[in-house]
Amino acid sequence: MKLDLLAVLCAGNFTNSNDYDDYMTLNKEPVYIGAKNRMKASVLTDNFTKEYLLIGGSKEKVLAMKDYLFKNNCKSKITCLISGSSTNGNMIALNKYIEQNITKLSNIGILSNGYHFTRIYTFLFRSMSKYSQAHCNFIPVVSEIILDNIIEPGPMEKMITFESNGIIDLKDNKYIQKKTQYKVL
Repeated sequence: MKLDLLAVLCAGNFTNSNDYDDYMTLNKEPVYIGAKNRMKASVLTDNFTKEYLLIGGSKEKVLAMKDYLFKNNCKSKITCLISGSSTNGNMIALNKYIEQNITKLSNIGILSNGYHFTRIYTFLFRSMSKYSQAHCNFIPVVSEIILDNIIEPGPMEKMITFESNGIIDLKDNKYIQKKTQYKVL
């Protein structure tokens, strides 16, 4: 089965070494973000998707993701979508894109890191009525399945804590569903 659309959530900043990093520093401590694994997984799904939808918080970020796919010989169509600069912003933009562009039964994959999926599902569950006309079948693609390096437990635990707090905030309506940037490049 081929995905009609694979939404790749923002991989963060492209590093000076022409690659993505799997860690960021927060409060002087490393936190796992898995950007490198997310982009490697994107490349590995090329034969299984008709179109990529690259979603990121700035033009520079989505164009860097697009360039990464080109440099790794990906052949699928690529659409770039500028969104708010968070998972919440990515999901709002994905929601709007689907509402406006998906009109028939579609297999849509969402590619992100495993730690993201509970929050992604929570967001989607709260928005499913908006997807009812699109007839989407969401298929998660977890980037850690291609892991070729060991994730340090401390930085991963920090990210899981941040994600857990994000789920609580989402359920408590602390995320503002304000207008977010939404621009197809």
